[in-house]
Amino acid sequence: AAAASPRVLHGSKHDRKTVFAQVYQPKDLPTSKLLAFENFYYTAAMLGIKQTDLAPKDFTGRGAAEACGIDWAALQASDMPRDGSPKDELNKICFSANYLGLFLEKGVGVGAGSNVKVMQQVGEFGIDWSLGAAIHEASELVK
Repeated sequence: AAAASPRVLHGSKHDRKTVFAQVYQPKDLPTSKLLAFENFYYTAAMLGIKQTDLAPKDFTGRGAAEACGIDWAALQASDMPRDGSPKDELNKICFSANYLGLFLEKGVGVGAGSNVKVMQQVGEFGIDWSLGAAIHEASELVK
C-alpha cells in the first residue's frame, strides 16, 4: 500500500494532534525517546552512517545529498552501498533517505537536529518488521 502524505489534523472536540488518517499522536511524541528500526537501520547502513543516534537531517542532509547528488552511473560506480548490500539496492537509496528523514521531521514532528535511536538488535535479538507487527497487534488488544 502506498504511504499517505503526512498531514496534521486537529480534532475540534479534543484538539488532539493526529497524523496519517487521523491516528492520535501524543503531544510529547516528537520530544520522546524514540526507537527506529527496519528501513531506518538498513538505509543508514547502506549510506555508511555508523552511529545509532540519528537525526532526520542525517537522512535528508548528508545521506540524501550524497546518494541523490550524483547521476545513476556514478552512483553505481561509487562505494555505495557501504554495508556490502548488492548494487541493486541502490535503486531505492535516494528515495529512502529522503522519505525516512521527512517522515521523522514532518510526520512525527521530530526536530531536524533531534536524535532518534536506530537499531537492528536488542541484545542478541533482532528487531525487524515482526516486532512492529507484534506491537501493532498488542495495541489492538488494549483498545
